[in-house]
This record gives sequence, structure tokens and C-alpha cells, in this order.
Amino acid sequence: MVSRRYSIWHKLSHKGIFWYISYNAKTNFSIIYPALLFCLEKDKQEEPNGLIVFALPSNQRPNENTHLYHAPLMNIYSNGVVCQGNATLPKKNHINY
Repeated sequence: MVSRRYSIWHKLSHKGIFWYISYNAKTNFSIIYPALLFCLEKDKQEEPNGLIVFALPSNQRPNENTHLYHAPLMNIYSNGVVCQGNATLPKKNHINY
């Protein structure tokens, strides 16, 4: 779903690389990510304002009745907001269907 305020998409569960970077080491290992729901919030000028992510209960396409769960990833608040630290989002998002 794409609107003036939000771009929402989901990604199926998949095997991928998890990067862990600490002050003195950088490590990566393979994990199975759960199905995830992403929401890119935009400001009044339609520029990215923040990213929200939740875990989904299955690989089925989510709808308004789908239960959302805390994504088991680092730097995600209980409300799903991703802590960006000092990173910035691109000014424009380009969604390919």
C-alpha cells in the first residue's frame, strides 16, 4: 500500500545474513528472519520521516485483522519504531512493484 503518508509492504520469512557490530568487532551469521511488515512514514512534504517494523505470524499477506508482533531485531522500540541513531533516510523512496 502506498499513500501520501505511508508506504507499507511485507517481506516473507527468509534465510539471510544478520550483522552484529559492536565497538570492537563486526560479526555476521546466517539466521531465518520471520515474515516482516514495514511501514515507511512520510512527513507533509512526502519525505521519509521514520521506519516501523513488526513481525507477522505467517507468510500470508497481512490484512486489517492480522496480529502484529514485536520484530525480534535490534534497535526496535516496543511500538515498532526503528531507532535510526544518527542515520538518515533517503529523501525520496522509489518503490518497485
